[in-house]
Amino acid sequence: MFPMASSSSSSPPLSLLLIRALPSKPLLLSRHRKPFPYPKSGRIAVARAQQRLLRLPETGRWGRSWRRGGGFPCFSYNANNESPPPSDKSSDNWRILQRWDVPWEWQTVVLSMVGCGVSSVTVVVLGVIFGITNTFRPFPDDVFRYDIKEPFKLKNGWLLWAGVGLFGAIISIGLTGAAMTYLNGEPPERETDSLVLLLPLIGSSTTSTAFLVGITGVLAPLLEETLFRGFLMVSLTKWFPTPVCVLVSAAVFALAHLTPGQFPQLFILGVALGFSYAQTRNLLTPITIHAFWNSGVILLLTFLQLQGYDIKELLGAS
Repeated sequence: MFPMASSSSSSPPLSLLLIRALPSKPLLLSRHRKPFPYPKSGRIAVARAQQRLLRLPETGRWGRSWRRGGGFPCFSYNANNESPPPSDKSSDNWRILQRWDVPWEWQTVVLSMVGCGVSSVTVVVLGVIFGITNTFRPFPDDVFRYDIKEPFKLKNGWLLWAGVGLFGAIISIGLTGAAMTYLNGEPPERETDSLVLLLPLIGSSTTSTAFLVGITGVLAPLLEETLFRGFLMVSLTKWFPTPVCVLVSAAVFALAHLTPGQFPQLFILGVALGFSYAQTRNLLTPITIHAFWNSGVILLLTFLQLQGYDIKELLGAS
């Protein structure tokens, strides 16, 4: 039996003592916590550090919450703002490391660079040729002649003889290819052929086809015919007969393409270009033959690819 509580007003009843709340956990911990043994100077330094932490502003992106019963701040990231970027991807925030969003493919890059390179080479080579020979002006009428007059004249019509030379070149190159296939037993390998290297660009888009036709059908014929026929072949005729000069310039023309497997065909084409130029003494004749040859091949392969043919297999490339 419990003794009866006194009715004195100086002490509370027993029931109130029983229902009084127990001390909280931090209070219990603080009563049993042993003080950290540090000197007075260390105690003053810790007190000052705690006062500075208590005076930290609560503005900005970071919020602060306090743990009850202790003097250490707890910082949390503001959920209303974006999460901080990972440390391993922080370099993406540097503009000098960011990439451009490029809409075109690699074919466009190749065509643009090749076009600029060929056009630059054309301008430079023609500038060198005409710059060096400029001291010998005025030229004879049949030297460096680009004349569009009388294209169908029987004697020296540039367009008429361009058609004759193109037809002769097609027949001769076809016979040469057949003879090589018969002698070797199989078509020649064409891994290094420039045409095989251009296969990914042929027919890939209208723009790429137009660029290829412009480069191979305009710039390349203008440069090569002015250099090999208009300058080299004409210059050699000062010491050698014209047929010999045609053969020599054709051989140099074939070697300049750096495709040993296609040397016979390129040599035959160079011979046709040289004799047609010797007939008309007009550079528009070999330029026209060369342009129709190059652009005709590109357009024919593009048409065959659009029809579903495997042009790589047709060319005999492995």
